[in-house]
Amino acid sequence: MKRWLARKVDGLLDRSFERLSKKVVREYFFTELHPATLLLREAQTEAAAYVKERMPQALYFLDRLDLLRFAMDRISIAGMVLEFGVFKGKSIS
Repeated sequence: MKRWLARKVDGLLDRSFERLSKKVVREYFFTELHPATLLLREAQTEAAAYVKERMPQALYFLDRLDLLRFAMDRISIAGMVLEFGVFKGKSIS
């Protein structure tokens, strides 16, 4: 009985591992090695090089709220702050 159960468990584990490994390889290929992904990475690298070369003093923010806080901290006049932006633009341009 123990041998039979051990063989069943081993078979189940082998099949599960095989399915999982195929899924991982497939997802890796379709995400990491897909031509669109490779082109996107290349475009990002080129854009970063452009910014680094032509805009070395430019500020950038990964979070739009950080951008808004930065801008609000530098307001030098009293009064209301109004934003008239683009719908779903997510930040002041």
